[in-house]
Formats: sequence, C-alpha cells, structure tokens
Amino acid sequence: MRPLVFVLAMILWATSARADQYSDCYQSADRDLQMRGCTLVIERGNQESQETRAIAYTNRGNAYYRKSEVDRAIADFDKAIALNPNYAAAYNYRGIAYKKKGSLDRAIADHSKAIALEPNDAIAYSNRGVAYQARGDVDPAIADYTKAIRLEPNDAESYSNRGVAFDDKGDVDRAIADFDKAIALEPNDAEAYNKRGGAHYRKGDVDRAIVDYTKAIALEPNYAEAYSNRGVAHAYKVDLDHAISDYAKAIALEPDYAEAYSNRGVAHSHKGEFDRAIADYTKAIALKPNAAEAYNNRGVAYDDKGETDRAIADFDEAITLEPNYAEAYNNRGGAYQTKGEVDRAIADFDKAIALKPAYAGAYSNRGGAYLAKGEADRAIVDFDKAIVLKPKDADTYVSRGIAHRERGDQTRAIDDFGKAIALNSNQTGAFINRGVAYRQNGDVDHAIADFDKAAELAPRNSARYFLARGNSHALRGDYKKAIANFDQAIKINPKYVLAYRDRGQAYAITGEIAKAKADFAKATELAPGIRVPDLPADTLKKTDQGRKRN
Repeated sequence: MRPLVFVLAMILWATSARADQYSDCYQSADRDLQMRGCTLVIERGNQESQETRAIAYTNRGNAYYRKSEVDRAIADFDKAIALNPNYAAAYNYRGIAYKKKGSLDRAIADHSKAIALEPNDAIAYSNRGVAYQARGDVDPAIADYTKAIRLEPNDAESYSNRGVAFDDKGDVDRAIADFDKAIALEPNDAEAYNKRGGAHYRKGDVDRAIVDYTKAIALEPNYAEAYSNRGVAHAYKVDLDHAISDYAKAIALEPDYAEAYSNRGVAHSHKGEFDRAIADYTKAIALKPNAAEAYNNRGVAYDDKGETDRAIADFDEAITLEPNYAEAYNNRGGAYQTKGEVDRAIADFDKAIALKPAYAGAYSNRGGAYLAKGEADRAIVDFDKAIVLKPKDADTYVSRGIAHRERGDQTRAIDDFGKAIALNSNQTGAFINRGVAYRQNGDVDHAIADFDKAAELAPRNSARYFLARGNSHALRGDYKKAIANFDQAIKINPKYVLAYRDRGQAYAITGEIAKAKADFAKATELAPGIRVPDLPADTLKKTDQGRKRN
C-alpha cells in the first residue's frame, strides 16, 4: 500500500501530551504505536473535529491493514467515511482493503468515488487499475494506469503495473517498454526486473529472462519468486540441475511456496526422477489443495511410471477443480489409450479440442488413437491439422509417417520421417521408423543406415537402442543376434509394440512360427491398427494342428 500523506501535521497542538498523540498517529514506522496514538485521538470524541477523527480512523485503519487485520481496517475506514463523506483518502484505502479481500466490485466503486472527489489523484487511478486487472478487465486497467502516468509521469509503479497488464494481453513488446521505463525511474526495483524477466520469457528470449531474474535476486537476495522464475527459464533450456537448484532455493526461502514445489516436480519428471516428482507434486497439493495443475502434473508422472489408474484419478481431480482444463482432458485421453480404452481416449481428445481449438497436441494424440483403431485415414487428417498448427513438431511428422506406412504408402512415410529428422536430427524414433519404411520398400542399404544411426543416438540402456540394433542385425541376416536385441528391448519396455512385431518377423524367417504368431498377436493386442506380416496359411494350419496334438 502506498503511504498516506497525512494532513495531521497542519493541526496546532495545545499541549505536549496531545502533540505526542498526534505525532504517534502521524508516524507509520511503528504500527502498534500508531494505533495507540490514533485510538487516543479517537477517544477524545467531540473534543476533536469530525475531520480530525476521520483522519485518525483512516490512519488506524491503515495500520490494521499493514498488520493484515483487513476487516478491522475496513471498519475504521467505514467510520472515517461516516464522519467525513468527502474524504477521498478513506475511500481509496478502503478500496485497497476490499481488493485484498477479493471484493473487487466494491474496491472499484471506492476508487471511483475517490477519483470523483479528487479527479487529479494519480494514486487512486493506479489503485483502481489494479482492481480492474484483478477482475480480468485488462483494457480499463490500462486506461487507468495511463491516466495515472499522465498525472504523475515519474510514477514507476504505474509503469510497472501497466507493463503487467500489457503482458496479460499478450502485448509483450509494450510490456517490456513499460518495465524498461519503470526500471529507468527506479533502477533498484527488484520486482520490475522480475516482471520484465517474465515478459522476456514469454517472448521466447529466455537468456534475457535469466539475466533479469538474476538482477532481481542480486537486488533482493531473498526473492523466492525470482528464484522460482529463473528455475522455469533454466528448465526451458533443459538445464535441469540449475532449475532444481533454483526451485530448492525458493522453497528454502518460502517453505509454503506451492508453485515452486510443482515446478521442481516438472524438472524431476523431465530427468526421469518420477518418485521425486510425485513427492513434490504431493507437497504442492498439500499446500494448495485446489491446485488443478499440480494434480495434472502428478498424473503425468504417474502415467510415466506406468501407474495408469492413479494417473487417471489425478486427471479426474484436475478436471473436477477446473472443468475447462484442456490439458488435463488431453492427458487423461493419453492414459486411457495406454489402457487400451481407445474410444474413451478419443472422447477426451475431442473435449480438449473443443475447449482449445488450436491445441496441436490434442489433434496429434487423437490421430494416434485413430491409428491405434486402424483408422489411418482419420489419423492422417488429425496429424495434418496438428502440423498446420505446429509446423515444427517433429513427433507429429513421425506419427503421420507411421500412418502413411500403415496405409502402404512408403514414399510419403519416408518423406515425413525425413522432415522429422530435418527438424530434430536426434529423433531416434524417426530413424527407426524410416528404416522400417525403407525395409518394406526393399531398400535394405538405407534401412541398415537408419537403424545404425538410431542405435548410435539412443541411450545404450534404452529399448529403442536394442530395437535399432536388432533391426540392423536382421537386415544383415544375423537373426539370432536380432532376436537377442529384441528380447532386451521388450525386457526394458514390455509394451514395446515395434519390438514384438519385429521379433515376430525374425522368428517367422527362422521358422519359429509359433513364436512369430505369439509376437504378432501381442503387437496387435497392444496396437490393434498395426500391420504385421502375413504368415502362410499352410504354416498356420500346421501350427494349429500341432497345438491340437498337444
């Protein structure tokens, strides 16, 4: 709250005792002393003028507000206004208190009254702008901040507040310009640096964001929010250890900082440390039980751990808390698809798209669900839409390539996998799938090259690494080594559809038809739309007869 400019100094004091009372009520450094001094003035009743008592009530209300006793503050502002209905400062301060309570309409009404009484009061315009912004009325907020700046051109706080409003509108460049001005006026304002860092981050200039957050921390070493925000920026750059360090510092400074726990959970998830992530999300939820985002993020971590039912329960809770939470519907759809409940998955992707029509990820995921149902044409339509919305998403090109391959269009498949690789040359899955397409097209040399590249890129303990090595061995004719590598891939990931399919093909070539049939069955169970090689009818007949004899 901005400090009051008290008019008590204008009063002539008759005695030193009364002078002390007025002096105590006037000062704001010691809130308890201020309340005692104002109370003594108020208790003099009609010995003081109504205007003097109104000032005393306002000053005592201000002291209560700074002690977080908001209701008592409002009661004093009420009395001040009753004594002096034209006292603009009392309306202004009561508006601030109402805003603190979340009574935004009352806050705006009080600031409007203060402005009506004192039309050139820049502070009242600025405060009304804050209330408008809290209510989501960004344009009226900007208009009020602009008026405040015209009245008081060197008011750094109004520039800073208007910068936040422009940032909320998505007008990041104007936001940065306002933060620049605020910082020029008050070079040691840590909050302005923190806010400008946020605008730089949303503009995609992450390095500048980190510089601003670091400056905010240098100015205010205990600034927990700046540490948390810098952690987010480090995480965006996949500098996860620095991110986790910043979140830990934020939590050390503010042990009840739910968002910092949630953000640290995201960083742990990206490192594959799912148990640590879940612990952080659980702490965030304990601190902030209505935090839908924390439930959603914990659901993602459970899903990544393979605990699909617990994931769905968390997505359910996130949706209950925020019924229009498109990301939670999208994530729950993914969990249902993991369980094989493809129709329920599609229903959730539909809902996510209805809530957020430009949601590229939901289109891509729904395309994957259609592909799992064997509806490659519908899948391609969704992948096309996802690519229009997000043209540089390598994963969606891979998915569309798989759909083209399932339709038997190896040329388009190879083209899509190539586009994915052009966007991300470390896309292991693109090399593996393009290798499969080359193999199905009879281009063995290119297939071997892609599988070798995938094995080079994949971590040595990953299922993709062993799949790629297995395919390379198979194309070289060493099926024993191929099967051993597919075995390892399946051991690491028991739901790895491609490993079952490719091992089945290796078994079929080596004459182990029963094993081939079992692997093809498992592949189609996990992904009903996947195409598997046909086994000769007479071979299948012999296998069936053999089973009967057993």
